[in-house]
Amino acid sequence: CAWIRTERDGTLLARAGRDEWEQGGKAFFVRDGRLGFDVGWVGFVGAQRAPVADGRWHHVAVTVRSWGGRSAVSLYVDGEAVGGGELAAGQLDDSGLPLQIGYTNDDFPAEPGLAGEIDDVQHYPYVLGQDALERLAGQ
Repeated sequence: CAWIRTERDGTLLARAGRDEWEQGGKAFFVRDGRLGFDVGWVGFVGAQRAPVADGRWHHVAVTVRSWGGRSAVSLYVDGEAVGGGELAAGQLDDSGLPLQIGYTNDDFPAEPGLAGEIDDVQHYPYVLGQDALERLAGQ
C-alpha cells in the first residue's frame, strides 16, 4: 500500500526484472487512470471504479492471498475495495526479482515510470483486512 498523487498512468510498486518484464513478475500500477495488478504471463486484475489519476492524494493497496496455485487479488482506494479477481499465480516465485518503487522496466507497462508522487510505501508479509486498510487510509 502507499499514498499516491498523479495525473497519469505508471507503476507504483513492482517485483520484476530490471531490464525486461519476466514471467511471474508482479506489478501494481495505474492504467487508464485506475489501479491494476499484473503477473507476467499469467494475467491482469483491474479496478472497475475509483479513478486515482486525478491529481489528488489517494491511499492505494493491493492484497494477494495464495493457495493451491491460485491467488485472490483485491484492489483498494482510500480504504474501499474497488476491484479484484483470481489469477493462477500462487506457484510463481518472485523472490529473486528486485523490488522497485515507481518503476517496473522499459517494456512494461506502457507507462513504466510513475509521473507523480508516492509516499509511505508499505509492504506486509501478510494480508491486511479491510478494517486495517480503512484505518491506514484514514491517517
